[in-house]
Amino acid sequence: MSRFSKLHCALIGATTFALLLVAVGPTASQSGGCLFCGRTRFESWRCGVKFRDQVRETQWSAWVGGMHPNHTNHIWGTSSTTLSGWGFGPKTIGCGGIGDGGVAQIHYLRTQLGESRARALLDKYHDQLRVDRD
Repeated sequence: MSRFSKLHCALIGATTFALLLVAVGPTASQSGGCLFCGRTRFESWRCGVKFRDQVRETQWSAWVGGMHPNHTNHIWGTSSTTLSGWGFGPKTIGCGGIGDGGVAQIHYLRTQLGESRARALLDKYHDQLRVDRD
C-alpha cells in the first residue's frame, strides 16, 4: 500500500468517525421567549457545540417593538427542553414553563381592553419584570 493510499484511508476513516460521532452524539434543544418583548428563541446543541440559535419576531413582539424600539436586554424564559444521550437512548423532555411571559396574553386582550388600557397593562407588566430582575 502506498503512502498516499494510507493517508487516503486514514482521512476517510477520520471523516467517517467524525460523522458518526455527530450522528449519535448527545443532543440538546431549548425553546422559549423573551419575557419583555415576546420574541421566540430556539437553541440546539450537538456534542456540546451550539449549532443553532434562532430568534424570531412575533405579532406581539412587533407590537412591543413599536413602544420599545431600542430593546436589546432580553429576559429569556424557557418553555421546553429536550436532551438525549449517546446513540438512540432515552430522551428527557421538559414542556411547559414560562415561555414568552405575559406579553402574548396582553397582546391578545388588546382587542377587548383597547390600545391604551393594553399599553398601560404592558407598562405594569414591564415594571414588575424590572423589579423581579433586580
